[in-house]
Amino acid sequence: MKSKSLLFLLSISIVFSSVAQKTSKETWNRILQKADVEWNLIYEKCPNFPKENLGEQEFSKDIFEWNKNYPEEVTLFYSIENIKKINPSPYYLGLPLNENENQYDNSFIQWLKESKISDRRIMELAPHFPDMNIEKEQFLFQFERWKSLYGHEYENIINSKELVALNPYYKEYIDVSQIPHFIGPLESKDKPMKLDSFKQEELLTYELKLMNWYFVFEQENFKKIYGFSPEFPAFFDVENYKLALITKIEETEKQRKLGNFETN
Repeated sequence: MKSKSLLFLLSISIVFSSVAQKTSKETWNRILQKADVEWNLIYEKCPNFPKENLGEQEFSKDIFEWNKNYPEEVTLFYSIENIKKINPSPYYLGLPLNENENQYDNSFIQWLKESKISDRRIMELAPHFPDMNIEKEQFLFQFERWKSLYGHEYENIINSKELVALNPYYKEYIDVSQIPHFIGPLESKDKPMKLDSFKQEELLTYELKLMNWYFVFEQENFKKIYGFSPEFPAFFDVENYKLALITKIEETEKQRKLGNFETN
C-alpha cells in the first residue's frame, strides 16, 4: 500500500490546470436564461450565430469561428438590451479576442480591463503580475509564467470584487490553484541549474523545478525567495510527498551507482 501511495504522489503533473478557459454550450444557455433572451432573438441580430441544436463539441468549434469571422455580430450580441444589463465577460464565455480589440489577444486581460480594476489594486492582489507595457509575445509568456508560479495571485484576481461583478454566475470563492504548479518530480537532490540555451517553455519548466527544489530541500528559504507560503488542500499530504520524492531520488541514485538502469 505504501509503494502505491508513493507512486500516486509522484505521478502528480507539474502542470496542474485549474479553471480552463473554454466555451461551453451550457454556459451560453445559462447566460441566455439569466438575461431572459430567446435564441431566436440572437439569430435576428446575429444570423451566423451557431445553431441551437448543435452538440457541445460542434457548438464550441463554431463559436470560435463565429467570433473570428463575424466580429460585427459579436458587437450586436452585446448590444441586446438584456445582455447589456448582465454584461457577461468574453473570458467567462470563452470567447477569444480579435487582434484589433486587444494587443495581447488574451480575453483575461479584457476581463481585467472591463472590470476597471486599478493598477494599485492589481498590485495589492497580485504583486507579481506582469508588466502590460512589454512586447506582446513576451507578455503572453510572462502571463502564463505568472499563472504557473503564482497561481494564488491569479486566484486572488478572479475572486476580486471588481472581476466578480462581471461574472453573473459567481456564487462562492473559486479555488483555481488547489495544488501549486511546481509540485512534480525532481531528478536529484542537486539544485536545478539554469542553462543559457533554455527556450521559453524550457525556462518555465526549470523555474518550476527550482521552486519545487526549494520547497523540498530548503523550505526555510522558499518564502524569502518567492514571497509566499504555498497552501494545499486537506487531501494532499505534504510530508508524504516530500518523503516519496526523496526516497525515489535516493533509489535512483543507488541504482545508478550499482550500474542498474532498469526501471521497475
